[in-house]
Amino acid sequence: MGAACMLKLYTAPFLFYFAWKRQWRAVAGMLAACAGLGLLAVAWFGWDANLFYLNYVFPRASENAILDPFHPATGTFTNLLRRMFVNEPELNPHPLIEAPFAFFFLRPFLTMAVLLAPLLAMRRDREITKNEIAWFLVAILLASPNTASYVFLVLLLPVALWMSGTSRRWAFAALGTYILLCVPLRPAWSWMFPKVWLLL
Repeated sequence: MGAACMLKLYTAPFLFYFAWKRQWRAVAGMLAACAGLGLLAVAWFGWDANLFYLNYVFPRASENAILDPFHPATGTFTNLLRRMFVNEPELNPHPLIEAPFAFFFLRPFLTMAVLLAPLLAMRRDREITKNEIAWFLVAILLASPNTASYVFLVLLLPVALWMSGTSRRWAFAALGTYILLCVPLRPAWSWMFPKVWLLL
């Protein structure tokens, strides 16, 4: 998880998961892997490149400001909220309600709520179950400010975990939802943000 976190931040919330489950060795291992790979990045690319990434690239990526932050086909809560509340003359001239304060309040609130809801639903013991991993991985993707088509490959793991331990009806429901998430959307439908609602 630590090695994956240094390449893509999708696994970073697993630190909260491991801490909630009192898996302190997993927390320490993940932090050690992040620190070791961080030192390797500094040794390989130097301080300047890493500081540039931390100061300029990372903040814009975490806000989904690298690509079009209003595009509905991105399918994230961040874009949905920005599209609803933030006016931008060229990219979003007609928001549903012009209330940027609502965007700046709801974005971190919903992100934390999406990540905390599955944690609070889990038992606080040391046992890690496949259903917990599956639900938490879906929550991470739902809370993510950026998605691309390849991101939905990560959902194969939760779908496989659910299909192996549930009834046939729920297995087909999980598989059907996954297929709908991966199907390319018609541009005319993207304004409804269907991928956000399917993940939810």
